[in-house]
Amino acid sequence: MAYSLVNGLALVMSVAIILKMSLFYVEPKSFYKYARVYLEDHRLRKLYLIIFFVLFYFLMKEMSILQFAAAFLVGGMLYGHSFAHFPKEMMAITKKVYQNKEIYLFDNLIYLALAFWTLKALLA
Repeated sequence: MAYSLVNGLALVMSVAIILKMSLFYVEPKSFYKYARVYLEDHRLRKLYLIIFFVLFYFLMKEMSILQFAAAFLVGGMLYGHSFAHFPKEMMAITKKVYQNKEIYLFDNLIYLALAFWTLKALLA
């Protein structure tokens, strides 16, 4: 069976989740050490942004923006549910975000571009 990009990304996601949960429940100290290194390395933000654009470019050859937007919403709901377990911590992060809005300007422009692209596809 030939794998498409969507199938390949789904495979990567599945394996990553299984590895993450294995570390989280079997080796929590290792998971914490990994998370700390991961969260403190600012170069990863740039790497993730580059990977996002590359994968997004190729995904748009296999999916429509409407399919992407729907999947993005579903993923966001799961993330929101996960973060809702820690309301005090999330409020502290939210406060920091609003105090440093300029840091998120580029990210917010990406979200706006996706929103307008989705609306254009819906209204066309």
